[in-house]
Amino acid sequence: MVLSRRRIVNDSDEESIPNKRIRLEESPLEAFQSSDEEGNESSSEEDTPLPADNDGYVEGSIVKITLRNFVTYDYCEFSPGPQLNMIIGPNGTGKSTIVCAVALGLGGAPSLLGRAKNISEFVKTGEDEAMIQIELKRTNGERNVVIQRNITKSNNASTWRMNGRPKPQKDILAIINQLNIQVDNLCQFLPQDKVAEFAQLTPPALLEKTQEAAGATDLLKWHQDLIEWKKEEKNKTRTYEEQVDELKTKQTQNANLERDVMRMRQREEILRRIKILKAKLPLVKYTDAKKVYDQAKAVQQEKLAILERLREENQPIEEAKKEYIAAVRKAQMKTDGLNGKYQELKQKINRIKNEFDTSENETKTIEGKIRNIERHREKRLQDIKNLEDQIERLTNTLGDEPSLDGLDELSAAMETINRKMGDLELELHQFQEQFQTNMRQQHAIKGEINLKERELSGLNDTFKLRFNKLQQHQGDTCIAYQWLQNNRHKFTGKIYGPVILQLHLKDERYANMVETLLGGRNSSNLKAFICERKEDYMIFTKEVVDNQGLRVTVAWPDEIDQNSIKVPMTKEQLREKHGMDYFLSELLEGPKIIIDYLCSTSRINLVPLSLRNVDEKKIADSSDFRRFAINDISYEVKRYTYGRGGNQVQTRKCWISEFLKNKIDNQALSKIKREIRDLDESLKELQMEHESIGNNRNRIKQRLAELRHEKEDKKAQKHNIQLTKNRWEKGKYKIEATEVELQTLRQTPADHTDAIEQFKLQLENQVSRRANLAERYGSIAKDATECILERNVAELEKIQAIAKRTFVEEFSQRQSTALNHAEQGYRYAQSEANQKKSVAQRYQRDVNSAGSELRDDPSLLEEFETILSRWRTEGGLDQTALEVEDAIQGEEAKAETLKAANPRAMELYDERLVIIEKLQRSMEIQKQELDGLRERIENTKTQWEPRLEALVKRISDSFGVALQRIGCAGEVQVAKSEDFDNWGIEIRVKFRDNEKLQLLTGQRQSGGERAVSTILYLMSLQSLAKSPFRVVDEINQGMDPRNERMIHEQIVKGASKPGTAQYFLITPKLLPDLFYNERMRVLCIYNGEWQPTRLKPISEYLSRAGAPSSSSSSRPIASAIS
Repeated sequence: MVLSRRRIVNDSDEESIPNKRIRLEESPLEAFQSSDEEGNESSSEEDTPLPADNDGYVEGSIVKITLRNFVTYDYCEFSPGPQLNMIIGPNGTGKSTIVCAVALGLGGAPSLLGRAKNISEFVKTGEDEAMIQIELKRTNGERNVVIQRNITKSNNASTWRMNGRPKPQKDILAIINQLNIQVDNLCQFLPQDKVAEFAQLTPPALLEKTQEAAGATDLLKWHQDLIEWKKEEKNKTRTYEEQVDELKTKQTQNANLERDVMRMRQREEILRRIKILKAKLPLVKYTDAKKVYDQAKAVQQEKLAILERLREENQPIEEAKKEYIAAVRKAQMKTDGLNGKYQELKQKINRIKNEFDTSENETKTIEGKIRNIERHREKRLQDIKNLEDQIERLTNTLGDEPSLDGLDELSAAMETINRKMGDLELELHQFQEQFQTNMRQQHAIKGEINLKERELSGLNDTFKLRFNKLQQHQGDTCIAYQWLQNNRHKFTGKIYGPVILQLHLKDERYANMVETLLGGRNSSNLKAFICERKEDYMIFTKEVVDNQGLRVTVAWPDEIDQNSIKVPMTKEQLREKHGMDYFLSELLEGPKIIIDYLCSTSRINLVPLSLRNVDEKKIADSSDFRRFAINDISYEVKRYTYGRGGNQVQTRKCWISEFLKNKIDNQALSKIKREIRDLDESLKELQMEHESIGNNRNRIKQRLAELRHEKEDKKAQKHNIQLTKNRWEKGKYKIEATEVELQTLRQTPADHTDAIEQFKLQLENQVSRRANLAERYGSIAKDATECILERNVAELEKIQAIAKRTFVEEFSQRQSTALNHAEQGYRYAQSEANQKKSVAQRYQRDVNSAGSELRDDPSLLEEFETILSRWRTEGGLDQTALEVEDAIQGEEAKAETLKAANPRAMELYDERLVIIEKLQRSMEIQKQELDGLRERIENTKTQWEPRLEALVKRISDSFGVALQRIGCAGEVQVAKSEDFDNWGIEIRVKFRDNEKLQLLTGQRQSGGERAVSTILYLMSLQSLAKSPFRVVDEINQGMDPRNERMIHEQIVKGASKPGTAQYFLITPKLLPDLFYNERMRVLCIYNGEWQPTRLKPISEYLSRAGAPSSSSSSRPIASAIS
């Protein structure tokens, strides 16, 4: 199988893929020696050697380390040399444990090592307490510092001692900082699990670590000051600019309000005048009301004098009026008696006239009856003739009886049409039912499609949840994914990934263990993109890595050996032999290429898991598995073969799953999409069937319409035949009825002579009755005439009496009218006087309270007091109330025209004036502070930047020369920015002739390339470092033999110079015939379950190894740790 060089190999998986070797040209081994010599030409304080004691140890270096119950050690004690210390031993013996002890014993946190989260996990299995004791060198005759850290597993806590006395951790950290020990600086302290992390340091973080490592505390202090000052400058500038904007806004707002303010001031003056006028108004109103009251009082007195005079003149007229009224009453009684008599006579005359009229009316009635008898005889003859003519006319019109032929044929045709329509309506009903059934089926399928789409949306929401979580931790990976989604047309094959978005678990109970064993959220495997084709891999990496500069993992597994990715046994065998549940690969579902890729890179097909309690020691001793997990605890087994051999087991608590518990069911996703497609096809078929049914239904409806039209035509023909027959029968019936009427009229008698004689006798009787009535009328009319004459004489007497009474009454009326007018005039004048008096009194009360509303304004009150005094003295003012009211209305009109659009304009104007003054004072202070701050920044930058560039240049020169010696190229640059917290150090390297210098990252270069770059950068810092010691763990594991030999010699030469910091180089193996000198110390670790009870002297082991090779200049000092 060929894997991409961009793939990140899991450091703990040593069996997965052979390490890539970097081929280097033959070159002298003088890279750093030359660079140091060049650097000597311009020495500075960074070049000054560290002060060392007589024994060669520099201040703060490690003199002695003692461990008890720490990780794999029961007890360990050793003394490193003052300069280069090479710690060697097979894998699993505890070399990296020494590194852990140094880091934790000098105040480091477990997270610094990347191995465990809790300090309690470093206590040896089966023990409850561990101890780390480190002795640090003090020069100038001072006592060495002994720092001791005790770790208790039960409560996951630590206690500290210094020189045997308990101390708080802050005191320990203070002495460590005083000695310039930097266990958290990757440039000085590089554990095995942090080698890859060094290449992933951001440029700003690398700059910080480099300044710390170089011991340039003033540079670091300046840098930190510049960062803080720049932030402060930005904040102050933003504040100043906001104040400038606010000042401009306030000034503009006040400028806009000035016209309103001027109008409001004019309006205030007018309102003052209005207040004075309103205060004057009660005075002039009272003056005017008093004048009006005096005039009304005078009119009342005049009206009273006229009234008294008219009352005296009216007294004699009233007495004469009473006498004439009595005479009229007497005449009226006589006239009324005569009128009653005349009315009785008149009634008698009217009765006679009524009887006479009745007799005449009866006579006329008898005469009319005689005339009617004569007219009836003539009419009878005329009616007979008319009926005879009518019968002849109807007979001629009726004609022959119409035939009913064809009526049966029309009825039969209509029956046939009805049957056809019934059949068609039945067929239409069937199609209608099919139509409704089809609509219901369509509705049901649409409902199923909506339901499936909601299910699909739910599954996609799970995908979005995972994607959003991935975006929080792996932003570059998500950017690359979005670019891939928009540009899939550029690729010939499929590109899968990120892997975490296309995997899901068959059983979520294993999520914590699976996600931990795959590397967790920061795992390069889980964020990887997998390409099927090489050309797609080249296009994708060129775009997202080279052009966009994204930190992503891309792999192209050309061919995968299918035998290497199979599980070693069945599930039944796994449970029977080891009690485990599944292999990790059996729990994953996803594209086959992804599962195969994970099996080939992380060997997940060889990692068993269990939710049940299983004897982990038995599994580890079986040597069948290097990694396994039980109940959210992961186990890693490391084997060693020296002595009797054995296993070292490292345990780790599994992380809580962040991704895999959010299950993406790809199978369900595909199933739902397939079901939606099937439903869409069914819906289309139903829609086609729906159209066909509709066409058939329309055809039947059209046929039914044609049959209805034909039926209506037949029905009309039948109706015409029946109508003709009915009309003929009606005509025949009418002729028969007319003939019956004629027969009846002919049989009626035509002679009425007896009746006429009887009516004539009645006429004679009426004539006699009228003669008697005329005689009675003459006698009564004579009596009535005499009564009328007598009544007329009485009427004349009454008229004379009434005329006298009328004259007296009219004269009296005239007098009474004048008297009433006088009384009314007096009452009105009295009412007017009282009303004017009430008004004057009311205005008098208003005068007493006039000016009270002016008390809050002394100037207005004083002006009113002057007006009031003049009013009292002169008895009035030179203005009337109407004139004052007109003046008030005029002033109010002026005030209304001057009313501002903003009623709070004056208040806002004054408030803003205060704010403007405050802003101007504050801005002046801000400007002074900003100028001072910028001056400090510029002054500090002029000191910091040249020294920083000189420091980085020396590192870059040394780094470039070192890479040039091994046939490569490199440089170190200061990446500058407007913000000082974005300044950084960029390491650029080139390992191939056809490449350009490229930024060193955790993704672009291979593991070996990163290792070479890392160690050469650290060696470039060697002569500048101010830390008393440095630690590098297994940095040579990614190099080929030639490169490893050259780098080893540079380390030995660079770390063995007098005055250099103490150096710890940890490695599991060494090549033969390497370069050594007498100032280095080799510490060999003998640690394991099987150890001899007594070790032989070291000299005997050295004699077995034989004499040193010619390439070694001198024999190193060797010691053993067991």
